[in-house]
Amino acid sequence: MVGARNADYAEERAEVEVLFAEAAKLDTISRKIKASSARFDDRDRLSKSAAKPVYSNTHSLQTMNGNIDKILDAIDKMLGPSEDKGREERIIRAGPNPKGIPDYLASLKRIDKALAQMSSTNLRVNQQAIGDFNELLSEGSGQLQALFRSILADELHPVEPLNYLVKKIPFPVLEQENASKL
Repeated sequence: MVGARNADYAEERAEVEVLFAEAAKLDTISRKIKASSARFDDRDRLSKSAAKPVYSNTHSLQTMNGNIDKILDAIDKMLGPSEDKGREERIIRAGPNPKGIPDYLASLKRIDKALAQMSSTNLRVNQQAIGDFNELLSEGSGQLQALFRSILADELHPVEPLNYLVKKIPFPVLEQENASKL
């Protein structure tokens, strides 16, 4: 009986040793997993700390890029009228012709609008262009007045109002073509 007990005891002891060996393996695997997890957490922290300045730099660069775009748009808006000066100057210097009066008037309106825009900015850079546009505007309006005077002078005839009233003749009027020009 003692022999059977020893055999049972030896078998149980072997099972316990196998369980201890398995527990030791699990403990080793658990330590390795914890070490790997700790290394992963360290690398994660490092990557986050490395990415944070990059993210903030990227964000500040995007903001700066947006501000630069707005500045460039504002500069284009301010310089736009002075860049159109050459085209308007050619139109004004050519003078109004009877067929091109709408274009001439449109040019005068654009010059007036450009003057208003440049005067509102009050920048020293625009002062020369403002002076040039003022000259063009005064020259253009002078030429337009001269054209209107010449059109009226062509239709000008001495009139004796009493003669028209006594004879009950209708007063003379401008020709339709010249009236539409005016």
